[in-house]
Amino acid sequence: MSNGAELEAAIRERGRLLAGIVHDLRNPLGVILGFAELLNMELAASINAEQREFLAQIEHSAKSMLRSIDELLDFARIEAGSLALERRPTDLAELLRRNVMSNGVLARRKNISLSCAIEGDERPVAVDPGRIEQTLNNLIGNAIKFSHPGSAVQVTLAFGRDAASFAVADHGVGIPADQIEGLFQPLAGAGRRGTADEPSTGLGLAICRRIVEAHGGTISVESKEGAGAQFLVTIPAPAS
Repeated sequence: MSNGAELEAAIRERGRLLAGIVHDLRNPLGVILGFAELLNMELAASINAEQREFLAQIEHSAKSMLRSIDELLDFARIEAGSLALERRPTDLAELLRRNVMSNGVLARRKNISLSCAIEGDERPVAVDPGRIEQTLNNLIGNAIKFSHPGSAVQVTLAFGRDAASFAVADHGVGIPADQIEGLFQPLAGAGRRGTADEPSTGLGLAICRRIVEAHGGTISVESKEGAGAQFLVTIPAPAS
């Protein structure tokens, strides 16, 4: 076996091992979250405001940890070579509208305006809708995370002749020039905090890149530190 093949095999084995460990961590955390949600519903009327806040903090922390673990699990699966796409004709415009609506809760918490626009002739596109939604969630979530209260995030879906593209633009803190080149590498953004001190695993953009490239597409960013960022995802979508 060549050195290159041995390295690839080692990376895949590491990915499988990591996926197993992370999966084992996810299960008990899911139980904690489930009981926190149950207690919140069952005891809401019989506990005081301070106790409700304690439960809310447990639920919020568990959800945050679960998102981080899910990102780590996805990355482990990708390293193990098991990122499988389930493509089917998908209404990308409806998928985007639904995603923007669900992320609107996060935006309103920071008093950020979140809007979307559709350009071109809408048509179904053969993608894995769950994975594309995951990508949008990450990009829109990041835009909100690194935007200042009172600013705006715009998401645009454009249909061209041979491709469909999503642009996610914000007016937040931007990205330092020396970090842009390696931005889509694993752990590139680890340690960065949002404008409300939100944490980051540094894996989200690396996962987005793998998902987009698995669709035969591209992902890129334009940014200037202090002046926001725009991420662009382009996916092949030949018109029939």
